[in-house]
Amino acid sequence: MRTVRWMIVAVVAVVVLGLLGCGGKDATTTSATLAETLVPTDYSQPAHWLAVPPSPDKKVDVLYVYPTVFSKAAPSDPDFSTVDDPKMMQGAQAAFQRQATAFAPSANLYAPYYRQVDAMYQLAPPAAQRIAQHFPQNSGS
Repeated sequence: MRTVRWMIVAVVAVVVLGLLGCGGKDATTTSATLAETLVPTDYSQPAHWLAVPPSPDKKVDVLYVYPTVFSKAAPSDPDFSTVDDPKMMQGAQAAFQRQATAFAPSANLYAPYYRQVDAMYQLAPPAAQRIAQHFPQNSGS
């Protein structure tokens, strides 16, 4: 029971940290624009899952949400990835192998692919300016 609690805490922490990482330049305008153009991901399609256990036979289920792995190749590329972006999917697979497989011996692993925002877009002004305000002017003193 104690292990299950820690697993739940770990999953919740990963989800919360992932959600905190969302944001960027003008979240209201961007969100409104995206809502008009994006079709919800159909998770009944196996191609939209990085991992689904073939036979969920373990006592614990783990939902793995990988970190931001999408970065656009050129400045003119979109700031947001599609759910089936090959570069994003490759990065998600690498992150899964590095992190989520630690749970494989004791848990059924579920990992959906999901849209992501470019990592640099998240740090663009004004977010970068807000972050810079928290650092001292003279780091050498």
